[in-house]
Amino acid sequence: MLKIDRKLFVFCLSIIFFSCTREKNNTVDYKLSSIKIVSMVGNNKIYKQINDTVRNWIRNDIRYYGPFELHKTLIIDSLLCFNKDGTKLISAKLTRHQDKNSNSDGLNYFYGVKINKRWYFFNGPYIILPREYYQKDIHTPLSFEKLHEIAMKEVFSGYLKKEDKDFWNNLFGKTEWKINDDFLAI
Repeated sequence: MLKIDRKLFVFCLSIIFFSCTREKNNTVDYKLSSIKIVSMVGNNKIYKQINDTVRNWIRNDIRYYGPFELHKTLIIDSLLCFNKDGTKLISAKLTRHQDKNSNSDGLNYFYGVKINKRWYFFNGPYIILPREYYQKDIHTPLSFEKLHEIAMKEVFSGYLKKEDKDFWNNLFGKTEWKINDDFLAI
């Protein structure tokens, strides 16, 4: 009888543990939350504006953009995270260094603010990513997929927060996420 009670206790404890530690780094959840704010068409339009702006910065040799090529060594992550009223966004600029002597890549926080119906974009902090932490070959740039994966942990992780429900629904119900507007307090 005591062995059955222990097994039941361990089983219940396991369920509680696993339901409390579910990962929230799901790009789809983040994208759906943002699209609820600005729509898919709005998201795509703003993403195009960002790429046009960055292309212009590269063409005009704006500081930190001159040596890069859009879509070859630098991309803006396709995930755009908006605040609740759709006037601020955060994304990531993913950078691959092609120089044969380089042993790191990086990512920038990339921000946007809507003022008087116009979007303005700017860089935030830069994170250096030594390749030795992510792969054996330090002379091959990280893939954009790997850079996106790192950005999900380093840049976007605070964007959504768990919706607080009653005890049983928090434990056994479907996890629901809501936008953390404090995360976008630029």
